[in-house]
Amino acid sequence: MSPSREQRTRLRKPLLAASLGSLLVLAVAEVGVRLATKAASNGMPTFLGKPLVPFRPTRSQVEGWLEDKSDSSYLAADPELGWTVRPNGSTGLYAANAQAARCEPQRQFESPPPPGSLRIVTVGDSFTHGDELGLEETWQARMEAARDDLEVVNLGVPGYGTDQAILRWEREGAAFQPEVAVLGVYPENICRNLNTVRFYLVPTGSFYPKPRFVLEAGALRRSGDELTFGSELAELLSAPEEASNLRVERWYDPGASRWHWSDASRIARIARSVLELRRRKLEREELYSGRDGTGIELTVALASRFAASARSHGVRPLILIFPMREQLPEANAQPAPSALVSGLREAGLEVVDPTAAFAEVVGRPGGAQIYLPSGHLRVAGNALIETALLAAL
Repeated sequence: MSPSREQRTRLRKPLLAASLGSLLVLAVAEVGVRLATKAASNGMPTFLGKPLVPFRPTRSQVEGWLEDKSDSSYLAADPELGWTVRPNGSTGLYAANAQAARCEPQRQFESPPPPGSLRIVTVGDSFTHGDELGLEETWQARMEAARDDLEVVNLGVPGYGTDQAILRWEREGAAFQPEVAVLGVYPENICRNLNTVRFYLVPTGSFYPKPRFVLEAGALRRSGDELTFGSELAELLSAPEEASNLRVERWYDPGASRWHWSDASRIARIARSVLELRRRKLEREELYSGRDGTGIELTVALASRFAASARSHGVRPLILIFPMREQLPEANAQPAPSALVSGLREAGLEVVDPTAAFAEVVGRPGGAQIYLPSGHLRVAGNALIETALLAAL
């Protein structure tokens, strides 16, 4: 027997109440996540610090960010390098001299170096620069304090790839006439070396472009000429579909840079972002492990170019590895050389790899304090770098 109208009415009421309750919960959740959505330093939206798709800034966002950065007292846009340290630049924590090296502002490095001194030039990213640390806490300053005969020139720049580091060595570093040149390599450089605009690798960070090299028949070739800034860069990032220079941008994904109808719901947009970030994380792991060899192959080629340039000036080249916290082995495990280190050594490069020392310290109680929350090194981490380099010398 089919239910009567009265019975159907009684059944509909709890169903309707449940439906209305669910809609109310969703509405409250939608409002909550919208209120929890914050803007990153570049103006892009984030939820709990993670970027939200689509990775597509507006022209005004890019132009406003570039205008703001033009007033920076420490870093400056550079048509060859993407960005670099300003001569005599300074912030509350960092300072550079007239040669754009991180050191006491009044210090000058004479050429040639003073008799009896051993000059070392260091190039690389934030781990070379010494981000989040005072000058005296950097491994370069610690090395100078340990040996009276050392002069260590810090040409590190925050956010650099290996490509930018070697270009700075070629343009500025060799002129210091060192006896030793150190190229600092952080494993994430593998990803940065496949990148042409910092934003596509780090959607919450810089909009600056960067140089990109490609391998053709085993030979390095720079892709493109001068980098794009200003209104051209704003146009590229706000409407990337027709941009020819993104053909070699590993981290540009048309799907992740395009609006989807579901993005009208902030909850659905967050879910889509989680999936995209998970995909990118897996892609990074493929590159770090060497299962996808394109990043390591390019990084080894870049390091080889650095070494060849150094040797052509009579300089001893060293490749210094900064261990990544996430890649350290379990406590008491014997670390095997990473795919990157193995590739560098197979290319005949002299590599300083303090991973074993880092793993040993991290395995002790309290040892994890060698890293800052950002992943940069604390003073204790820089002490391990200092020890490894002094031993290599």
